[in-house]
Parts: sequence; C-alpha cells; structure tokens
Amino acid sequence: MSRAWALVGILALFLAGISIGALGMHLYQERSERGPRDPFPGPPRAFMRQLESRLELTPEQRRKIAAIRRESWRESESLRRELRPRIQKQMEAAREKVLAVLTAEQRERLERLLSDDPRALHRFFLGEGGRLPGGPPGPPHLEGPPPPGPGPE
Repeated sequence: MSRAWALVGILALFLAGISIGALGMHLYQERSERGPRDPFPGPPRAFMRQLESRLELTPEQRRKIAAIRRESWRESESLRRELRPRIQKQMEAAREKVLAVLTAEQRERLERLLSDDPRALHRFFLGEGGRLPGGPPGPPHLEGPPPPGPGPE
C-alpha cells in the first residue's frame, strides 16, 4: 500500500511540475507579445486597459493616446533633468543648515549615518521614497545626469 501512495505522490508532483511550467510559459509568452516595456508601470497601464475597455477605444484612438503618453513621458523626463541640479543645490543648503544646528559629535554621527545609508538625506528632505511626489524613484545621489532607465515605448 505504501508503494502505491509513493507512486501517487510522484505522479502528483510530476503533474504539478507540468502545470507550473505551462503557466510560466503562458505568462512569458503573454508578456513577450506585449512588445516594448511600458514606461508607466503599474496603475497607469491598468488605467489604460480600463480606458480601452470602458470607452471602447478604436485601434486608432489607442495609437493616438499611446503617442500622447510617450510625449508626456519625454517632457516629464526633461523637466526632471532640469530640476535635478536645483533640487541638489537646495538639499545641500538645507544639509548645511542642519549641520550648523548640530554639535561636532552629532555632525560626526550624522556623517556616519549618511555614509551607511546614502538615501537617508533624500528621504529626509524629499519624503519616504526619496523622490519628488509623482516622479520616479530618485538615484542614490542627484549629481550628474540621471541614471539610465526605461525609455518610452
């Protein structure tokens, strides 16, 4: 009897493996067929699907809206690149003001804290995500050009 249960267990494991593999392949193919990665991950993509279904958009309308989204993304990126140096300058000024309030020992501890967690200062001045509201996550520091990221479709 135990031999029969062992065979049933092996068979169940084999069938589970096939099922998981088939599901993985389905998800992979579905993602591959979508084309280039959407520069708007998460809710905007879901919102676009809602627009398509609820408004019954035509293929032409979908193409036009996609073009508008790409252009908007490019403009937003341009604004972020423009603002990055100003934000860096403002954050450095605020950091200097904070340092002026601290004792020498506290300044030393703050410098250690910042060396352990470079994003801590950004989170302190820009909020928990260390980024401007509504923008993409910020780089570990704001000096120089923005880090490479996903481009528009």
